[in-house]
Amino acid sequence: MKKIFCIACIVISMILLTAVYSVSFAADADTPTAGDKLDIKDLVEQVDVLQIVTDMNLKPDQLSFMAARIDFLSQKRDETQKKEKALQLEIREPLMIMRDAFIAGKDVPAEARNAAFAKLKPIKQTRQDMQTAFNDAANSCVDMLDDGQRRVLGRTADVLSRAQKMIQEIQSVSEDEWPKTMASLAAEIIKVKESDRYGDWQTQVDNVQNLPASEREQAYQNLEGSRKAELDQMQADAEQLLQSVRSANRQVLPIALNKLAGALKSQTELHNQLFGAMVRVLDSPGAPAALKARIEVMKAATDKKAGK
Repeated sequence: MKKIFCIACIVISMILLTAVYSVSFAADADTPTAGDKLDIKDLVEQVDVLQIVTDMNLKPDQLSFMAARIDFLSQKRDETQKKEKALQLEIREPLMIMRDAFIAGKDVPAEARNAAFAKLKPIKQTRQDMQTAFNDAANSCVDMLDDGQRRVLGRTADVLSRAQKMIQEIQSVSEDEWPKTMASLAAEIIKVKESDRYGDWQTQVDNVQNLPASEREQAYQNLEGSRKAELDQMQADAEQLLQSVRSANRQVLPIALNKLAGALKSQTELHNQLFGAMVRVLDSPGAPAALKARIEVMKAATDKKAGK
């Protein structure tokens, strides 16, 4: 994405600029805005969140969805902390007995050991449940993105640069060298597609390994046949795309560039990047206020446009 995953320098610059402006123009300020009441840490948090949601071009309903996920996680976190504190109180006494026994060089009472271990398990499960809820919330925020947003977010600078270089190579190579060049470029595209399918293919292999021995050989053959059919289709699609780029005129080159960039971006990698960005927003203490302010401004703009 344009800025979404590399904003550290921007944030640092903003901290410095904010400090300079606060010193230079403090005397000229008339009425403080809501932002003026924030300390630098809160301001950086909100700017970070707003940078991410702006780069994603999120709509008001999507921002509201994220805000609702944050509220849910906040309630879940409070419940988790209360539950864990209660469990910690219960485990304190057996842990103290174990500690004293170790210090005294005595055998640890089995009753205390069993009681401690029995309480450690629900504490661990409580934390895992919280992490699962957080991951589910982040994935749901990724899933809410529409196809258009995903296409735009997938066209990162590195992908666009590679696509542009490929177009130059495709359209400049001679007819004699074209088959060789097309095969090489198609292999590059197929490698990306294979990486996206690897997880599913591995799961299928694992499932076959769990079958009775009498069924495995046929299952492996079926699986290999299915995989080969997929690879053949990938090959055909890649070659068709490259041929269309080679024959594209100047007017349709932007379309060709977008299609090629889409083929060069691993959807698994894109999902991981988007997941990381959503985690950053959901876990930010500045997110609720930042999202609320952005939603209100967007709603006001919509109402004004509609003449309300």
